[in-house]
Amino acid sequence: PAYVVGYELPSHAIILAGAIALGDGVRSRRALRRQADEIAGLVAERYQREAEQQVVTERLAVARDLHDSVGHALTVINLHAEVAEEAAAAGDDEAARQALAVVSETTATTFDHLRRTVTSLRREGPPERSPLRIADLGSATRPAEQAGIDVRTVVDVRSPLSPTVEAAVYRIVQESITNVVRHASASQVLVRVEESGSAVRVVVENDTAGDLPPASPDRPERADRADRADPVGHGIRGMRERTHLLGGRFSAGPVPSGFCVRATIPLTPLEVTT
Repeated sequence: PAYVVGYELPSHAIILAGAIALGDGVRSRRALRRQADEIAGLVAERYQREAEQQVVTERLAVARDLHDSVGHALTVINLHAEVAEEAAAAGDDEAARQALAVVSETTATTFDHLRRTVTSLRREGPPERSPLRIADLGSATRPAEQAGIDVRTVVDVRSPLSPTVEAAVYRIVQESITNVVRHASASQVLVRVEESGSAVRVVVENDTAGDLPPASPDRPERADRADRADPVGHGIRGMRERTHLLGGRFSAGPVPSGFCVRATIPLTPLEVTT
């Protein structure tokens, strides 16, 4: 017993302890490896979801830009093509030439915009966009003026706006005017862009709802009614998306005096993608 206790037991105990420690270390390393693999898988899945969401967000932004810019240009082209046709029928060659010159200029500008957009999309990184400013609202309202509609524009913005907010305001006014020319038989349009507290309010109101049904007293601004102003619904939807992405509020629909688009956008937007 003395030999076993004095010589054999300690060595066996050390061997057993070493085996236990080695086994525990192997088990711990395997557990850590499994955990690391799981974390790596979750991180990769998260990055993939974020990349897919970024692609979707960018696609929506490009779709909104193309709809607004190309739709606006096609409205101008269609309007002046009709003017040229009527002028030619009446024998007014000068008016026909002027209308065709506008068609040619608008077509060239639109092609240039599309070319720059495609070139930007083919490059790495976020696509570049031409700056749109509130000071250039005259170009957005010009189609209505050329259609013989009386357009009154009121701008009262004292604080400097970020390019994102200015672009959103411009696109909302542009698409609203495009819808008026396309779908309403309006004679007057009022465009108001005003600073109110910590936000910018955009109101575009015309004096007729065109073929839209009268508003319901309890729900005058239902989205499905508003979307009838655009046969496909992309115009109203795009304006709503722009406003909501920046943390604002949007409504569009018939009012007693006609049809009205309203957007309220914070001076400090929540997002930078429009």
